[in-house]
Amino acid sequence: MQHKTAILALLLSVSALSSPGAFAQAEIDCGALENPYGPYDYTNGEHRVKYMPIVVGAHFNRDVQTLRKGQSTADPLGDLDYVLRAFPNHHPALDSMTRYFLQGGRASGTLHTAECYFDRATRFKPDDGMVYLLFGTYLHRLKNFDAAAKQYDRALSLLGDSPDAFYNYALLKADQGNWSQARKYAIEAYSLNHPLQGLKRKLQRNKSWSAADDDTVRAAIKARREAAAAPIQQAPADKTSDTPASS
Repeated sequence: MQHKTAILALLLSVSALSSPGAFAQAEIDCGALENPYGPYDYTNGEHRVKYMPIVVGAHFNRDVQTLRKGQSTADPLGDLDYVLRAFPNHHPALDSMTRYFLQGGRASGTLHTAECYFDRATRFKPDDGMVYLLFGTYLHRLKNFDAAAKQYDRALSLLGDSPDAFYNYALLKADQGNWSQARKYAIEAYSLNHPLQGLKRKLQRNKSWSAADDDTVRAAIKARREAAAAPIQQAPADKTSDTPASS
């Protein structure tokens, strides 16, 4: 299900978050963020403890999360919509929402498209790297590779050493046939202990992974472990005296 126009509008609004006009247009297209309950920040520990149990308990049980059926509505998107209005950047709900649309689900009535839910999440919390990673994964699965790359770039700039971001970016580069870049990002992912081996096998089948790359990964993991185990050097005590020196 391709929403090229909506995707383009969203990418433009994300790249110009400082523009009042962009915010105004986003509110017209995807709705204002104001909500009777919230909006609250999924990455804020206090918000998660104080406000999230009510939302999750009523609208995000196992059936909704796995898209089997709704909890308070017949269709799971109704419950996902409630969660994402209260917590626009709720990572598990965003993940379930993307799977809903990728499996052929459709928005109706006042419910939003996948692109709009991501627009709302990035407007609400523009420095939440996981939102961009999830959006990139969604676009990647739609085979909208260029748009996905922009989201992965943004995710990596915010998340830093994220094995999932490096892994997904490597898969994207492989899908684009850019095997040298795929290998580069795969080494980063595996150096951060990413457990899935499908990417490595894909690279091996295309003669883009060698034993030397395994050695590079092992050396990086070893170096990281040694750095983590090294004792922290304390700063030397201040020996400055407040007594004037004799002449």
